[in-house]
Amino acid sequence: MSTCAIIPAAGKGSRLGMTMPKILVPITPEKTIWTILYDVLSPYVDEIHVVLAETAQDEFLAQLSKIEKDKTTTSIQSIPLGMGDAIFGAYKYWSKSSQLVVVWGDQVNLSQSTVRSVVEACSPTRTMTLPLTRTASPYVQYDIADGRLTGVRQTREGAITDKEGLSDIGLFGLSVKDLLPAWQNYLNQGSLGEATGEINFLPFLTYLSSVQNWRLDTILVADAAEARGVNTQDDLEFARARHLG
Repeated sequence: MSTCAIIPAAGKGSRLGMTMPKILVPITPEKTIWTILYDVLSPYVDEIHVVLAETAQDEFLAQLSKIEKDKTTTSIQSIPLGMGDAIFGAYKYWSKSSQLVVVWGDQVNLSQSTVRSVVEACSPTRTMTLPLTRTASPYVQYDIADGRLTGVRQTREGAITDKEGLSDIGLFGLSVKDLLPAWQNYLNQGSLGEATGEINFLPFLTYLSSVQNWRLDTILVADAAEARGVNTQDDLEFARARHLG
C-alpha cells in the first residue's frame, strides 16, 4: 500500500511574533517545524504533500533540501476556508495513494513510533485511525461509544469540553478509497463551523464513523505532549526545550 501524508500549512507565524510561514519557524538552530515533521514522517510515508498560502510557496520551496524535494509536493490554498478545504482541495495529489495521513502543520512533538503505528494500522478500505491521548480540559474532545465516534467537541466552535477527556495529537489516518464521495456527501449537509464558519475537518470524522459506518481504530498515546502544537510563545519554548534535549 502507498501512503501520502498531507500537511495543511497555510498559516503564518504572526501569533509567534514572526513574519515567516509558520511551518518554517525555527525550533533549534538546525531545524524548523518543517524539517522536524519531515524527519518524523519520511521513514513511513511515500510522499509528503504540503498545502501552503500563496505568499509562502516560493520561500518554502527555496528551503527544501534535494532529499526533501524528492519526496515532497506542494499546492496553494489561496483562501483560508478551513482545514477540510485545504485537505480535499489537494485531492489530486493524494488520490492515487492507498491511505492518507493528515498531519497538522505545527505538530513538532509527534514521535516516530506514533506515526509508524498509525501507518501500520491504516487499511485501504473504509477505515480511519485516530491516535488519541487523555488530557485535562481538552481543547478538542472526542466522544466514542460502542466503537463509533459519536462527536468531536471543539472549543473554538463554542463547544464545552469535560475536565478530562480524549484529544487528538494532530495526526489522522484514513483510507483513500471512498473518501472523496463521503466528503462531498458531508458538504451537501451544509456543515460549517458554528463560530468560525469554516469548512472543518474534525466533524467529518464523526460523519465517517456514525453515518458512513467506517471502521474506527484508536491508538492510545501515553505522552500527552505529542498533542501540543506550536500556537503560542509558550508552545514554542516548550518545543524548543524538548528538541534541544
